[in-house]
Amino acid sequence: MASIAFLFLGYGFVTFVTGFALQDVQAVNKPLRMKDLGGFLSERSTLVFLALVLLMAIPHRTNDTYIGLYIAELGGGMKLVGYAWFIMTISEVVCFAFVHRLLKPGRELGIIAVAGIIYAIRFGLTAIAGYPVVAVLLQALQGVTFVLFYTASVQYLYTIIPEQFKATGQTVLAVVFFGISGIFSSFAGGYLLETLGGANLYGIMACLSLIGAVVCLFIRREARQAGETSFK
Repeated sequence: MASIAFLFLGYGFVTFVTGFALQDVQAVNKPLRMKDLGGFLSERSTLVFLALVLLMAIPHRTNDTYIGLYIAELGGGMKLVGYAWFIMTISEVVCFAFVHRLLKPGRELGIIAVAGIIYAIRFGLTAIAGYPVVAVLLQALQGVTFVLFYTASVQYLYTIIPEQFKATGQTVLAVVFFGISGIFSSFAGGYLLETLGGANLYGIMACLSLIGAVVCLFIRREARQAGETSFK
């Protein structure tokens, strides 16, 4: 474990040096007004969308936090936990390379719903895995679920947010996805893992993901029926 510090130090140094090769891009010339941002964040479509992101992000972040403990509960060791994260990372890299072929304008909510269904299948199978190796192999679905969900969420956000607030809107999305959901998942996930066990925790995560997918489909249908331009 002591050697990990050198790994992070070396990686951080390479990242720091690489940053000098980047160039600034032209910023949007439109002035930023907090009044406009407050109006956007108070819109029903925005609040519903962020609530949907939070609902589907909680199971994702719970898996990030407790997959290692669940593998240990199933009898796996530290090596399998490392393999699980390796598989998750590699699958994300591969899916990020090809997601642009699926992510077409106007299909964002449908893709988010598909990601929610795959999340539910992934967590449901993890709940009944029984063997640590099976739980590790199921992490290969991380790329499909996370990449589809997050990239579609970012693209959809860009369709409903004013041009000058795109960077701020993406920050808000990241706060909801990684921050607020992380707080809920860490607290509730730890309690459920200790009281109900890993299998039941992952069963609840599967249910939450499925609920998120259904809610997303309802939002999509409601938007089409109402003809709201802010939903697609």
